[in-house]
Amino acid sequence: MTLTVTPLYAALLSFLFLALSWRAISYRRGQGISVGDHDDKVMLNTTANSATLV
Repeated sequence: MTLTVTPLYAALLSFLFLALSWRAISYRRGQGISVGDHDDKVMLNTTANSATLV
């Protein structure tokens, strides 16, 4: 059973990671933030969400 459950969870976590990364990239591009968070609370939360998953 572990051979079927493990890939499923790995795939779900991969999609979650991709969604959070896409959200961070989209916000960075929209705000013109290339490096760091520029004291932007939303950017700080967005990057923290991705970092928490890792």
